[in-house]
Amino acid sequence: MRCASLVNNDIKPWDNLNHLKMSRPASGSKTVKKSMPATAQRPIKTASKVHPKTGAKGEAKTETKSTARDAFMKKVQICMTTYNYADDTVDAKGKSERLTAINDLQAMLNDQRCVVSNILPNLELVMEMIEKNIFRPLPNKKKSTNLGMSETGIEQEEQIDPSWPHLQGIYEFFLQLVLNDAIDVKSMKVHITPRFIQSFLELFDSEENYERDYLKNILHKVYAKLVPRRKMIRKAMNDCFLALIHENYKFNGAAELLDILAAIISGFAIPLRDEHVTFFKMIIIPLHKVQTSSFFFEQLLRCSMLFLSKDRNLAIPVK
Repeated sequence: MRCASLVNNDIKPWDNLNHLKMSRPASGSKTVKKSMPATAQRPIKTASKVHPKTGAKGEAKTETKSTARDAFMKKVQICMTTYNYADDTVDAKGKSERLTAINDLQAMLNDQRCVVSNILPNLELVMEMIEKNIFRPLPNKKKSTNLGMSETGIEQEEQIDPSWPHLQGIYEFFLQLVLNDAIDVKSMKVHITPRFIQSFLELFDSEENYERDYLKNILHKVYAKLVPRRKMIRKAMNDCFLALIHENYKFNGAAELLDILAAIISGFAIPLRDEHVTFFKMIIIPLHKVQTSSFFFEQLLRCSMLFLSKDRNLAIPVK
């Protein structure tokens, strides 16, 4: 047949339409319908399917998810390991692997699929890792025997906790975790318990300015996100201020807590609730009499003015 010869000569039939002449069938002869050669048919793209019984493709996806989950769990376990950071020569390899794992966990928060599939289902383990790192006895800075700025006129370099590079990554991860939209309130509030808040507030007594800044930002974001936990957080802050007034007389993080409190006071509705008025009289006013109030006077003054802007009757008359 002519079509067969075209196929054999590798000539595409649609390129040679001018050379093909259809002859009329002879009278009495049957019309034969010629089919298009196989080479002229447009190929149909079909998705690769897997036999429903074997499920090979599904197993491959499951294996990939399982591998990613195992890698995530391994990184979390690495971050749970603590070392003696005072000596850089000890466990140098383990410390390096830990820093890498912390950076990898931070990068995972940028991938919402990873957050939903790996972090959110294992949020309890993640919070356990965070607590194991940050809830610790606070180190005391060693007072330098060198002459201070008043004697030399040169500002002395501040000593930084050698463990801070490892703690900073954990704090940054925690901050981004709270800010992540995939971490819903229902899942997070389970782990923000009174015990957690109490331990978290104790960290504000740290002598590291960098650490207190992270603590302030995280607590502020937690307060803004977890509406059901706001009352509990305010009560814990009240207890912290009462201890400063009546027991400790010194608290390194008083200024940072008052910064958070100023943002909270700004959102108070008018007229003020009785509990807010009580807080002003029992906390804000007595804080002015604390011996170390000079360290947080600016933040305390701001809180006082915010209260007075809400209710002028709180002002003490001058006799």
